[in-house]
Amino acid sequence: MTTKYANDSMMDAALSWVKTNGVKMYVTTASIDSASTPSYTKITSTAALTAAISMSSLASVSLADGDTSGRKLSVPQKASIAVTGSGTAARVCLVNSSGSVVTYVTTCTSQALASGNTITIPTWDIEVRDPS
Repeated sequence: MTTKYANDSMMDAALSWVKTNGVKMYVTTASIDSASTPSYTKITSTAALTAAISMSSLASVSLADGDTSGRKLSVPQKASIAVTGSGTAARVCLVNSSGSVVTYVTTCTSQALASGNTITIPTWDIEVRDPS
């Protein structure tokens, strides 16, 4: 007997919202919170280690079955990204283009970045798992 269930369409709707609203990506330090909520202003300015990275390619990415369960959105690799600030990279953040919506935040490999260098952000997944 099934006791927990989520339709793939429900998970796809959540991931589609990320595709629509995650049009810019930033690599940042860990200092992105304001009262325990990610701050659009901090992500796009004071904590940013890169300029805005266009994520227009995200719109063409197909949703797929998750690696573990559920559904996933694979965020494509971005190569040769200019580092515009110096500090320790700790987060990768997706934000919208016209306001103050923080769409998605994840951790990255912690590493010291220096302004003037370049980095590559490998492909990474946002996965919505089936209920358990």
